Parts: sequence; C-alpha cells; structure tokens
Amino acid sequence: MIINIIFDLGNVLLDQKDVTADVYLAKILKIPYEVSNVFYKQYRRAAVSGELSFIHLIRLFQHEFNSVLSVHDILGQYIKLYVEDVKGVNHGLIDLIGRLKKKYSIFLMTV
Repeated sequence: MIINIIFDLGNVLLDQKDVTADVYLAKILKIPYEVSNVFYKQYRRAAVSGELSFIHLIRLFQHEFNSVLSVHDILGQYIKLYVEDVKGVNHGLIDLIGRLKKKYSIFLMTV
C-alpha cells in the first residue's frame, strides 16, 4: 500500500535550468567548473541517494578548496543561484499534489 509520495523539485515541480551542485559551488567558491566537477563526481552518488547530506557536501567543498566562506554563507549563495535559475512552476503538478495530500504523505526533495 502506498502511503508516501516523493516529488523532485528541480525540473519536475519547478521549470529551471538543468544545473547541478558542482556548477553552483564552482561559482560560489570561484573555482573552475572542471575542478568542481571532478571533485563532485566522487560524492555525487552519496549526495543523490541521501547518504551524504547537502551540508556535509558543502563542508567537503569548503575544506577541499580552503574557502573562507562559512557553510551558512555558501548555502545562502547556493539558494540564491538556485532560485534565480527558476523559469516557472508546474501549476498542474501543484494542483495534483493538493489533491494527493488528502490521502498520502507528500515529500519534496532535490539534489
């Protein structure tokens, strides 16, 4: 029996550029994208599966690239970049979620 339904935020509920964490973190930490991408690849699976929290991923980047920015500052800039890339909202899906939440627990996630 289904009791929970999980929706993805990026490019499902939100219409946005197809940008991944390595792109945003490269911009925030002012490192080349290629360097960020290589570093991110070793943690991507754990981050996507939830085995590695996003805050821990930020800490790994912060330490690896000797950032003077706090985790809070990096997260704030990340959220700002993420929101700026939103082009629209899938209103049909929001309506569906409104109907589904009467019978199911609804969760939202993104990586």
